[in-house]
Amino acid sequence: MEDAEKTHQLRSHKFWCLNVLALYASPPKFLAALLMSFLSILFLVCLQLASWFGALDVAPSVLYAANIETYYAPEDLPADHLIALYGHARRYIYVAVYGMTFPPIVKALIEAKKRGVDVRVITDRGQGNDLKQQRALALLHSAGIPIRVNQHDGLMHLKQVVIDDEINTTGSMNQTTSGHRYNDERLDVIADRAISIKARDKFLDMWKDPVRYESWMEP
Repeated sequence: MEDAEKTHQLRSHKFWCLNVLALYASPPKFLAALLMSFLSILFLVCLQLASWFGALDVAPSVLYAANIETYYAPEDLPADHLIALYGHARRYIYVAVYGMTFPPIVKALIEAKKRGVDVRVITDRGQGNDLKQQRALALLHSAGIPIRVNQHDGLMHLKQVVIDDEINTTGSMNQTTSGHRYNDERLDVIADRAISIKARDKFLDMWKDPVRYESWMEP
């Protein structure tokens, strides 16, 4: 039995040695197999690195996400959310809106002005012929809030608010009772500094333009 086992072990060693010798006896095949294995591993590593560094390169400049909350009229009563934002403003509120007649909005802006917030309003000249809007603008003006209107032939049709370089609102909603309670409207509240600063700069460009805008005068 021992002789048979030794014979089996010798045959096994001989078979292994012959295989190794055969592999080294044909180096092109051995090197080709080794190279293919190396390239496969390298390819997988490159894919992983591309997924990591590619995401880091693209995400900040293109795919970053702002925090956006959307409210619909009439079900969400969007002006209530806007009034809450006015109540938390610390530095400034810049309003560019086509229609402004909703009394709680007017009240919230006057209260912000009394707190020392820089409140400014740009609105549409033609819309100022509406009696409700005239009364609202007169109240704002009497509280010391400056108002400018367009001189150009087009509409001042923005529905935008910028607050403290942090909040920018947009959408279809005018700051009116109908826009708050009856119409189908949308208000987007965007919490993003870069977008807010861009909106602020647009507002100030309009505000300082003596050709396209002028101070509102009470009729």
